Amino acid sequence: MEKYIAFLRAINVGGTKIIKMEDLKKYFESFGCVNVQTYINSGNVIFETKESAGLEAKIEKQLEKALGYKVETFLAEGRRKI
Repeated sequence: MEKYIAFLRAINVGGTKIIKMEDLKKYFESFGCVNVQTYINSGNVIFETKESAGLEAKIEKQLEKALGYKVETFLAEGRRKI
């Protein structure tokens, strides 16, 4: 399994697009991710998954379906220095 860090753009900023981190963790788990951890309220998510191809787009699509609005997502592999 590969470890990733997801950076979610424009959530929990200025009182709009509020997502509780415990709910965000559950969403990622429901997407098949494991060892999911959130980091501060900015929407950073650390997780592991076997999937890799098109993962950013898949997460964006699943979050949009769950939340009702688009959340731009940037992924970094956990083994990279960021």
